[in-house]
Amino acid sequence: VFSEITKEYQHHFAWGDGFVDVLVNQKVLRKNIQITGRPLSTLIEKEYSIKKKSIKELITDFHDLRSDSKIFFFALTDGIAFCSLRTINSVSSRGFPKEKILEISQYILITIHTLINWMAELSQELQENSFIVLRPHPSVSVQEYEKLFYEILGYVPKNLIITKTFNAQQWLASSDLYFTNYSTLLLDSDSLAVPSVILDFPENGLENHNNIENYWWCKGRDKVASFQELREVINSDYKYEKQYIDKEGYIDQAEDSISLSCYYINQYVAQGKTFPPKANLNYFKVILKSPRRVIGNLVRKLLISSNIKFFSSLVNRGFTYDYFKPIRYRS
Repeated sequence: VFSEITKEYQHHFAWGDGFVDVLVNQKVLRKNIQITGRPLSTLIEKEYSIKKKSIKELITDFHDLRSDSKIFFFALTDGIAFCSLRTINSVSSRGFPKEKILEISQYILITIHTLINWMAELSQELQENSFIVLRPHPSVSVQEYEKLFYEILGYVPKNLIITKTFNAQQWLASSDLYFTNYSTLLLDSDSLAVPSVILDFPENGLENHNNIENYWWCKGRDKVASFQELREVINSDYKYEKQYIDKEGYIDQAEDSISLSCYYINQYVAQGKTFPPKANLNYFKVILKSPRRVIGNLVRKLLISSNIKFFSSLVNRGFTYDYFKPIRYRS
């Protein structure tokens, strides 16, 4: 739910026309929205896609693997499955039905349990130089996943690496295949030309399972719904094919979304279109009335610059790579 400040005064950057429609439907003024494309896609294409070999060498050297290792990368949208009831109540207070959140949480947890059993079987079949890499969601720790493996299997399978080292895009750049449920990392796999497959488990018994086709970035992609299908994909010569088409126009294919975003920011500054727009709107009020994601991003930026030792404890949950590691773009 947007505040009046967000609707009338704040400037919004949208990836494409689809997101413009979402914002306008929330009563955001159209004149305050600029289409920029997806800056992260530009960063990946300019920084990561041309350095895939060196990134893989960096990662394999760190984990003491051969540089020609085959890597099957798994990264899910799984944070909600590890959320406490208190967190779920907090999310539902922002306008999401609690029953739906609990249903999705249950579905994802069943997905994770199924996947853990699959990984155990797969580990026994992989060649010596092949590895399964599981990177938890930014909000989930390695320890939480290890605990699940021990609860379900009693051990962590060989050839399985559960890690928060390096960011998800670096792992993608180093991978031979990417598997997920419905993570937007699928968009990054497209930018890196890494083949991707969706794990979809409609047979898990939920009355209304989490329909993957509800997510626009998942439509039309290859899926596996059984261990046999997963095995076939891994044992095949599965190649990347540019199969994904954004039919809803959610992402404008800007040549350089970063430069375009910077251009609009410079325009706003040059024209004096910065906060506070009115005498009775101070910065503090603007921040308090902003969406929580905006506030979170601001806090992370401040912590990046602070170098306060207290926050180094977040390394244990892998937060530094996901939230506190600055990414610098070189033109």
